[in-house]
Amino acid sequence: MPKSKRRPSAKPHPIEWAIGIASTVLVAVMIAIIGYEALTSSGSPPKFSISRLPSALSAKDGRVRFAISNSADTTAASVVVRGEWRRSDGTTETAETTLDYVPAESTAEGALIFSADPGSGNLSMRAVGYADP
Repeated sequence: MPKSKRRPSAKPHPIEWAIGIASTVLVAVMIAIIGYEALTSSGSPPKFSISRLPSALSAKDGRVRFAISNSADTTAASVVVRGEWRRSDGTTETAETTLDYVPAESTAEGALIFSADPGSGNLSMRAVGYADP
């Protein structure tokens, strides 16, 4: 069987040039974004705010949905949210949940479950702890 005397072209195809240039630009942009974030990040601790969300469940369910926002540029892990329901008769019930992560400048949702609907009493919710990831 005769060998082919055809040699590959030494000149790159224009598509190879286009892909090489696009890859170089993409890598340069990624390095610039990471560098900008590293230089402008304040490293401040997480700053939480919690708001109650409407629930589609019946009033018999003691589930209270909430959204927790982290306005800082630092992610928080194992965020513990505690709710305290002060009933009109003076008794207090607490519920607690742990969220795996609340990312920087983002919002996560969760729910606290009480023995009854806390709509008839005074309900307060707050973040009581977190871990640095």
